[in-house]
Amino acid sequence: MKRLRDERIAQGMSLREMSYFARCSHTTLARLERGDLTVAAAIKVRVAHVLGIPVAELFDPESGTDDVEAVS
Repeated sequence: MKRLRDERIAQGMSLREMSYFARCSHTTLARLERGDLTVAAAIKVRVAHVLGIPVAELFDPESGTDDVEAVS
C-alpha cells in the first residue's frame, strides 16, 4: 500500500510511532504497507484515523489493491 506509506512519511511519522498510535505492531504495519497482509477493518479504521484520512480514501476498494470492508 504505497498510499499508506507515502501518507505516513509525509506526516513525518516513523513506523514505530504509527504503530503506537494505531495500537498494532510495527511489523503488522510494515506488512500492510508492503501489501503482504490483509488486516481487520478495526485496524484499517485506526490507521486511517491516525493519519486523518477517510478509510475509503486510504484503502481504496476501487483500486483492486485492497479489500476494505464497509465501515460506517
